[in-house]
Amino acid sequence: MYRHIVITGPEGVGKTTQIKILTSRLGRRGLNTVYGYIRSSSYLVRILKRLLVKIGRYEITITHLGDTIIDADHLIVSKLVNLFILLDTLWAVAKLLYYNMLIWFSKNTVILYERFLNDLVTDYYYAAKYYNINKNLLKIIFKILSSLSRRSNPLIILLNAEIDEILRRQKGRGRSDLYIFTIFQEMIGYIIASVFTNRYVTIDTTDKSIGELNDLLYELISGRWER
Repeated sequence: MYRHIVITGPEGVGKTTQIKILTSRLGRRGLNTVYGYIRSSSYLVRILKRLLVKIGRYEITITHLGDTIIDADHLIVSKLVNLFILLDTLWAVAKLLYYNMLIWFSKNTVILYERFLNDLVTDYYYAAKYYNINKNLLKIIFKILSSLSRRSNPLIILLNAEIDEILRRQKGRGRSDLYIFTIFQEMIGYIIASVFTNRYVTIDTTDKSIGELNDLLYELISGRWER
């Protein structure tokens, strides 16, 4: 029986639904399931960027098409991003230690993570690409998180689906960049799987009903699934 289970993948593959059903099924076996979600504070940076523009701390850029773009002062935002990444990393380390302690002190506890460190790795990627984040600090952060994660040795389950099916499920969420967003989420999922664990499985959910997929996940978590 796996104790640290990560269910991840692009938006619309059914992660939240499957975790809810698994929580109920595992509970009937007498297991205490804990929902694990290590959230980033990137939304606070977006709020602060809007605030900086309102108080006049912004810069104006003219694109090659002649469009005017007003954005928050890049230098200030870079400092904010570095600060929040440091705080998010400390929070992620604390959460991982907490979840490990729950497992150590309770034989009947199972941690069901949704997305795991996906949000944090996404923030690292954008910070490295668009802001002046310290690359050496980033390497140290990855080593610390990778060491902690591999110590708990989670089973990471990558739920996926054909791109047309994901877009169909996502219809109505109003994302004009949904295709690129979905591909990017797939890439982050594979980075998480390869860096933070030795055990991961990819499952195509395209032609599976909610019940069929949950039965498959239940067998996999219980260690009875044959590839």
